[in-house]
Amino acid sequence: MINFIVLLLLLLFNFSLEKILYEDFPFNKEFDIINEEKDKNISNIYIGNMMILFKIKTKNKTLTNYTENVSDIRFDFNYLNMTDSKGENMLILCSKCPNNETECNETCIEELSIAYGDFLFIRYIHLPFLFVFFGSFLLFFGRNHYLFGIFFELTGFLYYFVVSCIELFSGFDNNVIPFYILGAAIISGFVFVIFGNAGAKRSLLFEIFKIFLGCIIGYFFIKTIFYYISIFTPINNILYLILLLLFIIAGGISEFLLKNILKIDQILFIVSSTLAGSMYIVKGLAYSLGGYYSDTMTSQYGIKYKDDAKLRIIYFLVLHVVLLICSLFYQIKDYKDSLNEDSFSRQNSEMIQNYPVQNKKQRLKSNKDINTDDNDSDCQFKDMSPKDSSSKTGGINLNENEESGDINDQDD
Repeated sequence: MINFIVLLLLLLFNFSLEKILYEDFPFNKEFDIINEEKDKNISNIYIGNMMILFKIKTKNKTLTNYTENVSDIRFDFNYLNMTDSKGENMLILCSKCPNNETECNETCIEELSIAYGDFLFIRYIHLPFLFVFFGSFLLFFGRNHYLFGIFFELTGFLYYFVVSCIELFSGFDNNVIPFYILGAAIISGFVFVIFGNAGAKRSLLFEIFKIFLGCIIGYFFIKTIFYYISIFTPINNILYLILLLLFIIAGGISEFLLKNILKIDQILFIVSSTLAGSMYIVKGLAYSLGGYYSDTMTSQYGIKYKDDAKLRIIYFLVLHVVLLICSLFYQIKDYKDSLNEDSFSRQNSEMIQNYPVQNKKQRLKSNKDINTDDNDSDCQFKDMSPKDSSSKTGGINLNENEESGDINDQDD
């Protein structure tokens, strides 16, 4: 486990140093948006595959004709400027424009926002496949290997929660910070597994462990709902954060109140692994195949998507529901089968343990019967013993001797 954690941290550190190229991102054209506010001389552009939102202030519309086709836009992550596919018509941040540069002040990027929270998962094609792999593990084996599964659940929970809180109101200055957040989440997940392993031997620690697990369930439940609602109706960012915190707290309180009613820890492991696993699989497929967006950025800026984007998310919603149903059905069935196997094993164990005792009692009883029969036979044989016979014979002999004496006297 430790070697696995170290390997992940080294991979993250190596990824954070790599240069960002435009070709690194998958196709996600359905989410491209161009919206012009002509009364304010502002053009809002959202690039779907890189999840970048530009707010361009312009006084001369002829300079931004290339924005009619989002696929022609190229963005330099090092210098934070944008050009067309030919490298012409460069736009930079308005804050970087010199005061004496008229052309730059006329058309520049007034506001720039990048969803760096999801950014690292779409940059590297192998990371989404890890999402799918670990998500599949949680869906089908999360209950049986709950400590290993909770590592992935807590890691994802901490990372996405911290990222959501930041991106709902501002954003990251660069793509390196999310790598550090993910690294810290991985280490925290490992510590939580150690805590849970120790808690398995101590009831109080285990109760605290399960309360945290209830909080994780609350988070993934409301996060999943928000992800599919935001594509149709952007949620106010303040309301988003309040409900997110309320469901996290409610998850922990619900586990604490229901623990004496349900008394089944397996329900927690099944629900948490199902919610987290299905979300990881859907996000992993979306990151690699296209069909992803940032619900936190959508809430912050009130982004409204086209019908093609909404339809793409509906496909993933259907897949998500199917995964939830299949996982719950499989894990509940597996749990019932394990109960039946345990019950059958206990019955066999009791039969095996009782069998020698019963045989021993039967053997003792049989031996007792045999001994009793032997004793009775001995008693019968005692009446016919030579001792008794000799006594009886002795009496006869004595008489015979006496008679012989009489006969001898008569002979005399």
